Amino acid sequence: MPDDVGGIHCTESFARVSSSMPDDMDLWVVTDLWRRAWKLDGDKGIRKLIPASYDCTLNCENDEGITVLHVCAFRNHAGACRMLLKHQGFTKTTSVDCRGETALHYAARLGNLDACNSILESDRFTLAAVEVVSLSGGRAVDVASVPDILDLLSTSVAAKSELLWAQAFSTTSDDSKLVRLIELADPLTLNYEDGEGATLLHTLAFHNHALACTTLLTHPDFTKANNRNHLGETALHYGARSGQHQACQAILSSARFKDTTIGAVCHNNATAKDLAADEHIGDLIRQRRIGLKPAISATHFATNLLKLEHGCGDVEKKAIP
Repeated sequence: MPDDVGGIHCTESFARVSSSMPDDMDLWVVTDLWRRAWKLDGDKGIRKLIPASYDCTLNCENDEGITVLHVCAFRNHAGACRMLLKHQGFTKTTSVDCRGETALHYAARLGNLDACNSILESDRFTLAAVEVVSLSGGRAVDVASVPDILDLLSTSVAAKSELLWAQAFSTTSDDSKLVRLIELADPLTLNYEDGEGATLLHTLAFHNHALACTTLLTHPDFTKANNRNHLGETALHYGARSGQHQACQAILSSARFKDTTIGAVCHNNATAKDLAADEHIGDLIRQRRIGLKPAISATHFATNLLKLEHGCGDVEKKAIP
């Protein structure tokens, strides 16, 4: 295997890496990390260094924008790729080099199936990252050199889009995992509508994923807070009809859920309040509609709900006007 990728030689990477380093960073530590990464048999060696490395060392890149993850993907160090992507201090997960290529481009072009697997299995490597188009106009799937990687990439694109929705449809899903998936999701996944016109918010409300509702409603890329399905039903209709008090409270706490949407009438001339499965949900809707300020904010509600899930305290019982 050649020692270069896109015309970049490994020894040049060692020399140039220093220009993007903080002044007080130990150059020897950085170059040792990179030197082991460039070795054909360096997977085991770099996995020993990663846990003991400072975050700034792991996130260093050279003048061409190449990160340690790019190098590990290039050398097919699958274990090191997996370890980097699980390391909370590593923040260059989806970084691109000067040609606009991610680490996945490198692995796909060279036929490094193991490295591709390690990268794609990480929920930190989002659908948007998989679909990144380089400056030459190619995605990772476009530069893939072997059929197995083509199949893997095609499957992964579908799987990453479906994972969030699959979790949302489950009543037993951990809300903290859903929150993580929402934070990492691309705009297309967040704003997808199913065959009945229901959004992700509809689904989360129906299954009472209250903390996930709050996270979604504060996500800057989510634009369908007030959407209705084909029957004219909002997410609040879904939550109210199924008696999901916490989900309704989360939705009503959000300023993005408009007053006009709260009073929306669906196909059978029913508002969410009309469909409410219990009086308490009806009271929450009525109080919000008459313009009273929430007694507990969406952020405060989400914080208390998270504490409750982890056994750290009770959610405030104040009603949301």
